[in-house]
Amino acid sequence: DTHLGAAGFGRRVSPSGVNQREEDICNSFAWAIDKILELRPEAVLHSGDLFHSVRPSNRILTFAIKQFLKLSQANIKVVIISGNHDAPKQRAIGSVLSVLEVFPNIYPLFKGKYEIITIDSACIHAIPHCLTNESFQEELAKIRANQKTDFNVLMLHGVVTGIKEFSMGEFAEQEIPDSIFNMGFDYVALGHYHKYAQVRQNVFYAGSTER
Repeated sequence: DTHLGAAGFGRRVSPSGVNQREEDICNSFAWAIDKILELRPEAVLHSGDLFHSVRPSNRILTFAIKQFLKLSQANIKVVIISGNHDAPKQRAIGSVLSVLEVFPNIYPLFKGKYEIITIDSACIHAIPHCLTNESFQEELAKIRANQKTDFNVLMLHGVVTGIKEFSMGEFAEQEIPDSIFNMGFDYVALGHYHKYAQVRQNVFYAGSTER
């Protein structure tokens, strides 16, 4: 959960002339991108809320595009799903994540449905934020691990059912039944909760780059 564009409630302005918290969040994201370039993983997973809003400012959008361009040019594959903050409440608005579709190696998923991306010997199963919790549950019912691939990874954005600590108290939160973790996935990458947390041995909330 990187929430690019979030400014908090403070009015402090940085030396560059923008909200200090907004700049802090961008700086943390840029540091994470540089670390990824140093580590050179086979793939990067971002489980939602790249942006803090459906319509980020031009400055924030330009900043994000420049950062993802670095990963694309380094041939590092990135799968990113929309979260409740950057997913539009009406289909007609369109998703801000669609701007990333122009980059090779970047796979933005934002259409509110179960999708699968294959990267080398890994099968990435993902459900971005859906228009309603009901439609999210319908998409969850479609999930099936691929027994013919070496690795199955699941990406979701929401609150694990029955664990109140993972709730952010937001209206558009979507619930993830813990039974989904019994379906044979090697790793589950969760988004929404802003602190690093292990739910099961192979199920994690990565948390936020800047809280």
